Amino acid sequence: MELEEYHLKEKNSGDEIKECNSDLLSLKKKLDKSQSQLSDSKKELEQYLFKEKDSGDEIKECKSDLLSLKKKLEKSESDLTDSNHLVERHSLQLNQTEINLIKCQERSSKTGCKGLPSGIHTVEIPGLKTIAPLCNGDIEGGGWIVIHKRFDGSVVFQRSWYEYRNGFGNKEGEFFIGLENLHRITNSQVYELYVQLGYFNGTYLFARYDNFRIGNEATKYKLESLGEFKGTARNAMGRDVNQAFSTFDHDNDQWKYGNCATRDGAWWHKDCSWM
Repeated sequence: MELEEYHLKEKNSGDEIKECNSDLLSLKKKLDKSQSQLSDSKKELEQYLFKEKDSGDEIKECKSDLLSLKKKLEKSESDLTDSNHLVERHSLQLNQTEINLIKCQERSSKTGCKGLPSGIHTVEIPGLKTIAPLCNGDIEGGGWIVIHKRFDGSVVFQRSWYEYRNGFGNKEGEFFIGLENLHRITNSQVYELYVQLGYFNGTYLFARYDNFRIGNEATKYKLESLGEFKGTARNAMGRDVNQAFSTFDHDNDQWKYGNCATRDGAWWHKDCSWM
């Protein structure tokens, strides 16, 4: 029975061994599987660490980009502030220019006798101090500066160069505005000239020129321009264009026999022609 018992024991040990081997094999498989999983986990960890490193580099790069963008934004904001200040300054300058332009237009609209009734008015002429000419608002739409007026012989017009340069007479009667004033007026902008001739029988003739201008004293107040003529009187001044002004003491005409001004009065004589 001992042998049998032995055998039984041996048989049981073999079974245990088989079971152990089976368990070992199972454990080995589990171990292999665990090692495989561990290897996979290690790889995943390495990949994660690599990704984390890449992410760290990307984060650093993003931070660097953000810092650069922040600096650019700060500079843009500074530039924008400067631009706003510049726009404000230009806006102020533009507003001031607009104000000055309005004032200039207001002054321009008040120059000469434009829009004024007949009579003596204080007006502004560019290049001249404020003057008080006689205005005529009744003929041809009005707005005329009267520069020369004779009608009753109360004022002597046979005058010297000095008197014609500075003007003489009485604006409420007969007078001449003066060559220097006439030069400055006609050179400030384009002026028309309207000559009205009245006769004792009550009839009137006129001559009108659309661009009247005379030179300064250095040119002897030369009649530089008349422009286009129209009227019911003859174009008597047409032949006197480019002629210097003559008075009895300043002979500037082309008449070789004497001084037209001593015979016919002061004028832009060429060879003793007159209106």
